[in-house]
Amino acid sequence: MNEFFVRLLDDVNSRIQFVNGNFLSGSQIIQILCGALEQLRAYVRENGFVSMEEEINFFKILKPQLCSQFIYYFEVRNIQSRFPGYSSREMVELFYNGEIKRIDKYFIDNLYLQQYMELGATYLDEYYFTRGKLFLTVQQNNELLCDLDSSFSTFFDSKVSRLMANKKLLVYLHEELYKQNQGTLELSPRKLRWNGSKRDLVAIIYSFYAKNCVDATLRELADWIEYSFAIDLGDFYHTYQEIKERKLDRTEFLDELKKALLKKMDEEEE
Repeated sequence: MNEFFVRLLDDVNSRIQFVNGNFLSGSQIIQILCGALEQLRAYVRENGFVSMEEEINFFKILKPQLCSQFIYYFEVRNIQSRFPGYSSREMVELFYNGEIKRIDKYFIDNLYLQQYMELGATYLDEYYFTRGKLFLTVQQNNELLCDLDSSFSTFFDSKVSRLMANKKLLVYLHEELYKQNQGTLELSPRKLRWNGSKRDLVAIIYSFYAKNCVDATLRELADWIEYSFAIDLGDFYHTYQEIKERKLDRTEFLDELKKALLKKMDEEEE
């Protein structure tokens, strides 16, 4: 399953990058993602899961990586279709701030699931991320679900997808607000470029959070890092779990930072 999914995701991302690079429509990206989800559905129907652990990993980690992109591009197109283009700056700002408040409310309403994912919890995985479990909530009728096929979805994999998509939507909305206020396409007067790996950035985020040296939630900290470096960390919860599972050198990058700083200090004292 993992090997098939990685190939599929790589293909989707390369095709989306091509579309974005050629300024084609968001509808084409949605079509690409719909096609990929259909391929994934067919694979699951044909091969199933070899264990409950594989099923949980699929609905908790893998499928949301595709579904979140579908939701994101669908919502961006929806926002653009409702955008009051010929209104005053005040009306435009009111529109974007309304969208931001709507997303913030979703985070608050689903704080339990957000914290469950951030903490790497597993004690409810069987109920959240296996098929055949029925959860009735008020929100179920008010949100876009990525898939209603009970053989290919759980209610909570759609919620995880929505949380991931909303994180990207917040970045998008803040960028649009900045453009309105500054009259420029730049995110900030000076863009910073991250030269390391995404895994290294995730290690920094979690070290800041563990040390409690920033007054922010893990989600807010990750959003700030992504915004500052104009980078998409993807499913950073999963990346953190991979770092944790290392037998050796779990803090390899942080150790390298310490060595680099000590070396600089020593050289300056010579």
